[in-house]
Amino acid sequence: RLLAGLNKNVFPAEARCSDSELTRAVVEQFLQDTLAKGVIGGAAYMTVHTEATRIALRMLPETWHVGLVMMNMNCPEYLRTDEANFERDVRSLAEEFGRRFIVTDRFAVAVNSPLRRRGAMLAKELGLRMQTHLNEQLRDKDLVEPTLSPASQPYTDVYYRDGLLDHRALLAHCIHMRPEEFDVVAKAQAIIAHCPTSNTLLCSGIMNLDAVKERNIEYAICTDV
Repeated sequence: RLLAGLNKNVFPAEARCSDSELTRAVVEQFLQDTLAKGVIGGAAYMTVHTEATRIALRMLPETWHVGLVMMNMNCPEYLRTDEANFERDVRSLAEEFGRRFIVTDRFAVAVNSPLRRRGAMLAKELGLRMQTHLNEQLRDKDLVEPTLSPASQPYTDVYYRDGLLDHRALLAHCIHMRPEEFDVVAKAQAIIAHCPTSNTLLCSGIMNLDAVKERNIEYAICTDV
C-alpha cells in the first residue's frame, strides 16, 4: 500500500521538483501552510534533487532543517540518487548550510546498504544528522526483515548495522516496533518523529507512546503537511 501510494501520487509530484521555478513555488506554499498552522520550524524531506534541496534551505528560515533524499531501489528510474556525484553534493550542501542540512534515507525499502553506509560515513565526517522512516506499516516491516536484514533481525537492525543510528537520528513513525527495537533506539539516543495524523489517515497503526516514554526516548509530534 505504501509503495503503491508513493508510485501513484508522491513520486510523480517529487519528480517535478527538477524544475527550479516549480520548486520555489512548492517551498513558498509549504512555508505559508506551516506558518498558517503555527509551525515555525522542524525537519523536512525534500527530494533526490540537489538544487531543489539548496533552494529549500535558502528560502526557509533557519528554524527549518532539510534533507536531500537518498533512494536507489524500489523507486522509479527517473527519481534516483545521483550516486556518481552524491558525495560532492552532500559536501556542497553541508558547506553552505551546516547542520541545517540532514542526510536523509527515504526508508530501508528504497535505499540499499552501500548507499546508506556512504551517507552515514559522510554524516560522521561532516558532523551531520540523519533521518529516515522506520516501521510505518506491517507490510513494510514484513518486506524488510526477511529480505534486507540477516537472519530476519528487526527492521531497526538495518539502520543500526549501516551506521544510520550513530548520528542522533530522527526516526519517523516507529509504529510496529518490537521491544528490543525501542531499546536500540534508546541506546542510540535517536529521536522519534511521531506522526499520529498521518498514521491514522493511512491506517498504518498507532505508535506505542508508553513504550517510548518508559525508555526516556525523545520524541516530537510531526505531520505530513
